[in-house]
Amino acid sequence: MISSKEQFGSLTPKIRSAYFDFELISETSYYKIYEAKSAANKATTYTIRALDPSSQFVKRDRDAAMTLFIQEALHLCLQAGSLETVMIEDFEIDGAAAVFVMKQNYYPLQGALNASTVRKHTMNIEKLLKDLVGDINFMYQRMKTTDLKLNLNRVFCIPERNSFFYGDWAAAKPVSRNAHEGIDLNSTVALDPSIQTLRVAAKEVYVLGLIALEAGGVKRKEWEGLFKVKDAELYNAELGSILKKLEWAKTPEPVIKMLKVALKKESSELMRLEELFQNEGTCFIIILVAGNNFSYNKQMV
Repeated sequence: MISSKEQFGSLTPKIRSAYFDFELISETSYYKIYEAKSAANKATTYTIRALDPSSQFVKRDRDAAMTLFIQEALHLCLQAGSLETVMIEDFEIDGAAAVFVMKQNYYPLQGALNASTVRKHTMNIEKLLKDLVGDINFMYQRMKTTDLKLNLNRVFCIPERNSFFYGDWAAAKPVSRNAHEGIDLNSTVALDPSIQTLRVAAKEVYVLGLIALEAGGVKRKEWEGLFKVKDAELYNAELGSILKKLEWAKTPEPVIKMLKVALKKESSELMRLEELFQNEGTCFIIILVAGNNFSYNKQMV
């Protein structure tokens, strides 16, 4: 339950009066996510995303933060699959505060893996990979950003749709407009080879593979040993052993092959183990792999 004025500060007057039983479920670098019940429909739980006026981004450039907040909200509407899930009538901007409400619940993957409402074995890992590769392409091509700092708290899951998306766009680094000139990223299921020539891409793909392992039930203590293996043959053997531990081991072989490519030894050598973690413990820093082109079966598990 929200009890402090600081937590309430992100919510607009209309939302405070129209909803109750607020619970803070996630915080990003510039907005907060709550669950709450509507006074008009007490049986339904809604997800409320609120721009955080106290964030450094909003304080530094409110217009840019507000613009990015709305852009990210519009992208989320596309991920939700239907405008009917969005409570358009409850969208509100009040000074430095902005809020929009959805009927669908979504959670950061870190929390979803521990939530009783989301069972790990029901997660479609192939869909996770496909959705996140699509979002990485979108962020590079359309939003002109790089170094997404992908982690379990910036990957969100919509359990009702078994879909996944990248959030907290303010964490990504903007690049100059001509940095991606000539890059064609029309595919939503593959990282274009030209974008992977960027050194930053190698680590991003590698960490995406680690996120898939975590979603499949393989914990950090089980995979971090990969960074200690110097010999390529031994590394591949250890990786093969780890992949056999996955709760979704019956996933089609093409998915396993994709993970072997994403987690290849050459990519692990681009970073040190300590680079993968910040103060959040399991927060991955992401930055990525050159020269691999991923393709996916259209048939989902």
